[in-house]
Amino acid sequence: MEIFAVSTMSDSYVRYAASVAADLLDNNNDGLVDDPLVCARLKETGVITPLFKNDNDPALDTLFDHYDLDIAILFKSEIDPENPGYFGKDAAVEEIVHNINCKIITLSNRDLR
Repeated sequence: MEIFAVSTMSDSYVRYAASVAADLLDNNNDGLVDDPLVCARLKETGVITPLFKNDNDPALDTLFDHYDLDIAILFKSEIDPENPGYFGKDAAVEEIVHNINCKIITLSNRDLR
């Protein structure tokens, strides 16, 4: 899983989102994704979580003009490192889990056909 951000996004927000993703994928903090199947599926799909300052960012249009993406996007107003996971303040966990699960479930459903 990769975290992408526009250049105007503060590094602290990018590091926070990357930390959330790492914590979700590596619960025992040994530096490896805990579930090898999840790791393989994420690599296969190339799942990303993009970060934008707001929904008026021209880079957002560029992203969707060039890529057919079914992903959740994080905006600066949805990220609050001081209140991790707190409903109404920080959506980083929610959106990153969405991106992980969406890709894994999509692939699993495809395999069942």
